[in-house]
Amino acid sequence: VELNEKGYIYQRILELYTRDWVGPGYRSSFYDPYSAEARTIFWRQMRDKLDAVGFDAWWLDATEPDIHSNLSHEERALRMGPTAMGPGAEYFNSYALPNAQGVYEGERAGAEPDRRVFILTRSGFPGLQRYGAAAWSGDVAARWDDLREQIAAGVNFSMSGVPNWTFDIGGFSVETRYSSEDQNHLEEWRELNLRWF
Repeated sequence: VELNEKGYIYQRILELYTRDWVGPGYRSSFYDPYSAEARTIFWRQMRDKLDAVGFDAWWLDATEPDIHSNLSHEERALRMGPTAMGPGAEYFNSYALPNAQGVYEGERAGAEPDRRVFILTRSGFPGLQRYGAAAWSGDVAARWDDLREQIAAGVNFSMSGVPNWTFDIGGFSVETRYSSEDQNHLEEWRELNLRWF
């Protein structure tokens, strides 16, 4: 509510009455991390509700942000802006960077001097490493071609200067032929997991 009252919540997704894919579907949106004040509010809310109970690492999921997976780039840019820095079309790929910055700086401001900050984020952008963050590739499937693509993605991501990258070993989404332990596919599933590790 506080972020919305100050104009730091992206409105287009709310105006379209779009629902996410969680359970029955909920109306939701994302905040504008390009505003220093918005980052401060976001961290304070995290600190008061979550950090207060002793968490020492953060899993920042959906930091693309994942407003809706199958939208055109043009529509995503409209739903992710305008930002405090300018149009969503210019800045939305960097969302994970200022989001991690706010959490990192907030945690460091209140932490003991020798306490490290660690953030796991589903998206990244050059410079992310300075905020104690590692990125992972997101919700990949348990398939051979997904494993192959993860190797290429990890090499390229690390060559961009962000050294801490990972993925869901074995895949996040497991095909029924594997999860049902179908004897016709069990040996292949074991081999896939062995290679993934």
